[in-house]
Order: sequence, then structure tokens, then C-alpha cells
Amino acid sequence: MTRQPSEILVVPELDDAIKLFYGTVDVANYNDTKRNLLEQPVAQINARHSPASAKRVNSEDMSGLELVLFLDKGAEFMLTKIM
Repeated sequence: MTRQPSEILVVPELDDAIKLFYGTVDVANYNDTKRNLLEQPVAQINARHSPASAKRVNSEDMSGLELVLFLDKGAEFMLTKIM
């Protein structure tokens, strides 16, 4: 098959295009790489849990909500769901 990700050529004009990934691990890796390239201050926002037992719930069971959110000065982001 010729349409496998490993066979697709990288086109510089598409650097700013929307990216599609197979899973959340790929998204996290991409975001970490882009965050490191920004070389900007990073704010770490820790979740508050109510009740305290909510801290033990898997992020996938909470619609992808993470325990820690990292925001960089100058970073672009998109909200995909408002809860």
C-alpha cells in the first residue's frame, strides 16, 4: 500500500496544516516536540479534584481530561470540547 504514513513525503507548505494522529500518545509526543521548539516559558496547571478519589480516575474515562495541563506563551491550541 502506498498511502502508509512512512511512505508519504513531507511537504514544507503543509507545516501549519491540521494534523491527524492515530492516538493520544502521538498527539502528546507532537505537542511536546512543538513546545520544546517554542523555547518559551511554560505554565503548569494542575487539576483540582472533588472528591479526592477523582484523582485516581484514568484520563480516558474522563473524556481525555489530564491531571496536568502545560501552556506555553505563544502556543496555539484548539478546544475540541467544552465540559
